Amino acid sequence: MILLTYSQKIYKQKGFNKSRIFFLRSLLFPFKVTKWLIFIDNFYRKHGFICANTEIVSLPIRSYVCNQFSIAKRINILCQHYQIMENFFSNKAIKKILTPQNDQIIISSLIKKNGELCHLKIMMHGKFWKEGAMTIYLSDRENNVISTLTFTLYHDQDNQNAIFIGGLQGGSQINKEEIVSFTRSLGGLRPKHALIECCYAIADFFEVKKIIGISNQNHVFSYQKTFQKNYDNIWQEIGSKITADNNFLLPKNLAKRDFSEVPQKKRKEWLIKHNHLEKLNLDIKQFFNNLSLKSC
Repeated sequence: MILLTYSQKIYKQKGFNKSRIFFLRSLLFPFKVTKWLIFIDNFYRKHGFICANTEIVSLPIRSYVCNQFSIAKRINILCQHYQIMENFFSNKAIKKILTPQNDQIIISSLIKKNGELCHLKIMMHGKFWKEGAMTIYLSDRENNVISTLTFTLYHDQDNQNAIFIGGLQGGSQINKEEIVSFTRSLGGLRPKHALIECCYAIADFFEVKKIIGISNQNHVFSYQKTFQKNYDNIWQEIGSKITADNNFLLPKNLAKRDFSEVPQKKRKEWLIKHNHLEKLNLDIKQFFNNLSLKSC
């Protein structure tokens, strides 16, 4: 029985308590969980692994992406994410990004005013499991995480490709002063807004028709007393609209300030900022095109 097989794997990797929780929670929805385990096990084996990652295996039995999702919804959105990956990525690319050792793949590098490099990276593994299946993040030359955006690909009610952003936050080891300094070093490019721009570029590759952002009340960690993120303000700031299920529908396109509207004394910074954004967009396009089926 596949449920017992993965319970044993979790026991070997994480101990009795984690294995017990996984097994007992799975017994509440045995048919749904078994269907998920068969799907993800086959997916990993198809792409050259001996079994699925146990962190990914465990995702549907706990809160995932949105605290309002049922287990059926969690399983559906996860299956859809991996199916969309198969529709766009080559087998070689899928194995590369699913390999745990490849959790810091560089997509793009930017040169700050002081000459130091910062990087846009992508990972499928890490501490953001509950917020989504894929994370892009900015880091400095010492590999300190500046900001992260975590998302999942899925099909909306019209069966169109969509993105659900379940997490957007600053690095846990970075303080406000360091964020301000980082922003100034890139001509006023704010890390979180840079990642939102990057998400739109990724959406273009996957032919996404809709981007949803998680709200404060629906975030998977909203029940924690330490939860202090304000997603609502971020989404409203870029012109997003609240949805019937109290999340946010992001605008089809992000508003761009015309160069002629920029005050003369700020134009140099504006050009630096937008040159960085243009490079990020071009590098994202090239990175994902190199992973695509069309490149084979």
